[in-house]
Amino acid sequence: MLQSSAVDSIHQFWFGTHCNGTLPLEKVRLWFGEERKSAESNDAFAYVEHHFLVQIKRASSGGLAEWQHDVRGSLALILLLEQFPRFLSQRLPCAHDGRRYALRYCKQGLLADLDNRLSPTELCCFYSPLLNSHNIIDRQRGISLLEQLLTHTRSQDHPHHEQHDLVRRSLFAAIERNAIASKVILNPVTA
Repeated sequence: MLQSSAVDSIHQFWFGTHCNGTLPLEKVRLWFGEERKSAESNDAFAYVEHHFLVQIKRASSGGLAEWQHDVRGSLALILLLEQFPRFLSQRLPCAHDGRRYALRYCKQGLLADLDNRLSPTELCCFYSPLLNSHNIIDRQRGISLLEQLLTHTRSQDHPHHEQHDLVRRSLFAAIERNAIASKVILNPVTA
């Protein structure tokens, strides 16, 4: 599969048709784990395993790094390494090894201003490696970036105002995960 068609198929699976930057309801449910126990969720797991397992394995070992030089490719790498492994964690424990690459691609993308070329919906995923990092400074940076994004999309005049609720939901989920992680790190006995 050529790079562009592989990247396109990753984006299509994760974002759907992505009309006007909005995210279909079934994708929102998939993102936030609301369908993890449903038949549709099992279909998504099977789809990820069948269509993306080879790419996840390659990216988890540092392969596909050439994709990071393109904004869509960089986001596709982050999806492969950060989001898709959640579907396969019991079947593919080594997929979590790719998170260090996802964090590296995220940080390199931020330095190259790739994030300025993504929609708010895409940015919620692009920032994910920061939000799920074991490093509290990374998590705080990710939350700060989402807060800025929420402020921008709040305005009715913002071209992606319709994505405001998704950004808000992503921010609240990140804050909740950060609070839980901080509690475990600071006081592991009572957490």
